[in-house]
Amino acid sequence: MELICHLSWKVSLIKILISFNNAIEAIITIYTYPGHELPYKGTGSDNKGILENLTMLATNDNIRDKITVRIPLIKDYNDTKEVIDNTVEFCDKNNLRKVTLLPYHTLGVSKSERIGQVANLFEPPSKDRINEIRAAFEGRDIVVEVLGE
Repeated sequence: MELICHLSWKVSLIKILISFNNAIEAIITIYTYPGHELPYKGTGSDNKGILENLTMLATNDNIRDKITVRIPLIKDYNDTKEVIDNTVEFCDKNNLRKVTLLPYHTLGVSKSERIGQVANLFEPPSKDRINEIRAAFEGRDIVVEVLGE
């Protein structure tokens, strides 16, 4: 189950998810940096809902164990020490133990062009930086998968 965690959920929806826990194999959500203007600057919305929903889901042991936090990485945007340290802290504090790092790629550029939009082009972090980020999570016993390696 892939969740759009930035939406404002009612507590009853969380309770429904928890009640269907046995039918859910995995929960994957995109994560953005806590308490900063970066999410709004990059997406046009803040990250308050994501943080609240992840925190609420993480209170249930069975649900929490199924959560994988996906983190898109863009060089010099959200791969800075401050952003990564705060992200590692958030995951550790909420006992979220699975992270997938998604270094930036250009797969969506051609789609943007086909629908008449101008795509912003970015760069992924260097392999060394990705390894440093991986080590920061693994230093807190968080399992890390890097896509696109």
